Amino acid sequence: NCHVYVDAAADLEKALRISRRKGALVEPTMSPRDIQAALRAGASVESLASKSGIPIDRIERYAGPVYTERIEIIGNAVEAYSQRPRVGKSRYPLGNAVERNLGEAPADDAWSAKRTLDGWRVGLKVVSGGRTRTAQWRFEPETREVWPLDAYAASIGHVESRSRGLAVKAPTKPAAKKAPAKKVAAKKPAAKKAPA
Repeated sequence: NCHVYVDAAADLEKALRISRRKGALVEPTMSPRDIQAALRAGASVESLASKSGIPIDRIERYAGPVYTERIEIIGNAVEAYSQRPRVGKSRYPLGNAVERNLGEAPADDAWSAKRTLDGWRVGLKVVSGGRTRTAQWRFEPETREVWPLDAYAASIGHVESRSRGLAVKAPTKPAAKKAPAKKVAAKKPAAKKAPA
């Protein structure tokens, strides 16, 4: 009798586990806000549906506004200026700096954006030298600044503005040297005219 009781209890526990799993799939608990937060964090519609058990068509209802927001963030980030500690602000906006450093503009779908706990992150995936490389920046919409989060992002997303500063300083030095040369040249003809 004891043996039969143990088997029945084990079967009941197994049945409860299965029904709980089925119940979780049938009645998802994610709110629309949770769905949008997951999509904003970079989850795809398919992966979210697979993990949550929510039908794809229901998730797609909330995906449109999030994708529009992510596209806007990318557009604003590529127009923002990269900032690097001890180097300062890039001479060009992020998109132009990347194009200049890579020698070509990356495809539009190479850029991505996702919202993490510490704010927006903008990523770029490119094929360089036969291998895929990824760069990430932290984007601050309020200040319109991007900060590199890895060495590759720092190297391709920034063009030092010191070269512009040197170009401005260079003409002032020769101009100062030319002024005395003109005064000397003006005195020499005057000296030649006096003996004649």
